Amino acid sequence: MEQRTISQPLVLAVDDDLDNLWLMSLALELFGLSSICIDQARYALVAAKRYQPKIILLDLVMKDTSGIELANRLKAEPTTANIPIVGVTALVTWEYPKCLPIEIFDGFLTKPYMLDDLQHLITTHINKKAPYCLAIGA
Repeated sequence: MEQRTISQPLVLAVDDDLDNLWLMSLALELFGLSSICIDQARYALVAAKRYQPKIILLDLVMKDTSGIELANRLKAEPTTANIPIVGVTALVTWEYPKCLPIEIFDGFLTKPYMLDDLQHLITTHINKKAPYCLAIGA
């Protein structure tokens, strides 16, 4: 198994809307971060286990699995339980975020979001000084 050190922290972005995912990937690139962008929740758990991102940006409403269900599965899995998860949603009501299981999320971001808010949430949860290894060909 070949390993290489990547100086940018890895972010896993999960959103079933390809336009939102593309915009998120551009923002992450602008911030100088590496990213894996996935448009189906069922592949996100596998990617999180394999690549161990520093943070997961997770849309709450998706077609194949809800973000809340996926967050619960990520927190129940020993290899991904400690990865911070930021819930990303356009569902903003007077009950927000009281209607969400806040304990499984490390933060929330509402769509449309300001780039400064996105960057602040990410940098709050990432230690930029510590490079990490990404396993290639595992």
